[in-house]
Amino acid sequence: MPKTIFARKPVNLNQLKSDVADLKRLFNSQGDAYYVAEELQLSNQEWERLTEDFLADRPCFHQFSEKNLPATEEGTPCIRVTAPGSEIALIIDTQGYDYARYVGIEENSFQIEDGDDEDDADEWEEDDDEPAEGLTEEAVEQALWGMLIGEWDVDNSLLMGCSARTYSDAGVLTYNKGLVITMPDGSEFQLTIVQSR
Repeated sequence: MPKTIFARKPVNLNQLKSDVADLKRLFNSQGDAYYVAEELQLSNQEWERLTEDFLADRPCFHQFSEKNLPATEEGTPCIRVTAPGSEIALIIDTQGYDYARYVGIEENSFQIEDGDDEDDADEWEEDDDEPAEGLTEEAVEQALWGMLIGEWDVDNSLLMGCSARTYSDAGVLTYNKGLVITMPDGSEFQLTIVQSR
């Protein structure tokens, strides 16, 4: 069954490509299973409008959502979208909405062109067995968010191999509650817990 890495609510095609590359690199994501419930071929003008604004409501997505197709053993029902001459095919899961709520790129439809630098190729062809690099506050935030909403577990994120201690156990001088997260490379991040209501 085919799989794709879905980006949630990307604004445009550039953000989609960036989000998919980040999800693959940071979380070692293998993607989610789907089946093509509907094929949609757009004109070049329609394709340009879609890929410049995925968040706009569109009649075709409204009609698809109204069908309320069920998920099956093959995966989530999606629309496969192409256009004449388009280099990629988009896989769209509307989730019952009238816009492209979750968007993926069909596996093997994104090709690295000659002349692209090696860094771009690494984003799409990185060996999943190698540890993720470039640990940043934003990357840790996304990993924790992904686990809290159930989209990833520790073994499928850059938090694999990390350890955590409470502020108290770590000797952090503060009255706040929180955790010190230590990565396998020795870098540390702090998560402060403050009740807002």
